[in-house]
Amino acid sequence: MFTADFEQYRNIQVNTASGVNLVIMVLDGVLKHLNLAQAAIKSGQMENASKSITKVHQLLAELRGSLNFEAGDIATKLYRLYEFCGKRMADAQFRGDPAMLDAVKDIITTLRQAWVECSKKGFKDAPGGSTGFQVMVG
Repeated sequence: MFTADFEQYRNIQVNTASGVNLVIMVLDGVLKHLNLAQAAIKSGQMENASKSITKVHQLLAELRGSLNFEAGDIATKLYRLYEFCGKRMADAQFRGDPAMLDAVKDIITTLRQAWVECSKKGFKDAPGGSTGFQVMVG
């Protein structure tokens, strides 16, 4: 019962969010799964780490796929950041080194803070992006 209610609430939240707030939600999901991956690597639970890293890759793919390259150089820079994060996560997983995820968490945290500032300033659409997210953000 509670799970169904939460899913309904989450769907409403996603369907009514502005483009900027959707980006923030996706970045929150990235941070959540990065933390889960890092904890799983530290405890030797590589299957769980792999699942969390796969989820982060999916979320980053959504962010990359939502970029509007006609909006200018910001989209290209974001694309490169997301690509770097993906490569760094793959290296961390391959080496079993949870500390390698710290750089990714720092980048995502900084990006999230910037999007929060955009939201506070009243931006509704994500500059350089669109609102066409397909993956659940949680």
